[in-house]
Amino acid sequence: MPDQRHRHHRQPITGSLLSALHGGADSVIERTTCNYGLEPSLRETVTGNGMDVGGVDELGEVRAVERSDHRFFVATLYQPQLASTTEQPHPIFVGLINAAST
Repeated sequence: MPDQRHRHHRQPITGSLLSALHGGADSVIERTTCNYGLEPSLRETVTGNGMDVGGVDELGEVRAVERSDHRFFVATLYQPQLASTTEQPHPIFVGLINAAST
């Protein structure tokens, strides 16, 4: 069983691409192995320059950003590849493949 210390609730922002990819879920559990994050004082700089906050953690800290003016631009601090299998690919990979095929 994976180490539970590295599993965290992520809250996709309503209306975001990540929310849509996760079927509108209010909260998802994602695995991460990093302790990095967006410096809170830079949030306005990021959102004021073309990025949208796509997801936050339990403390409201940014854990994912995206661009609404791009067909598929998602950046996360969690690692979707750790939860993806060939039988059940992670929703982010499904979204990427769908965006690339249109």
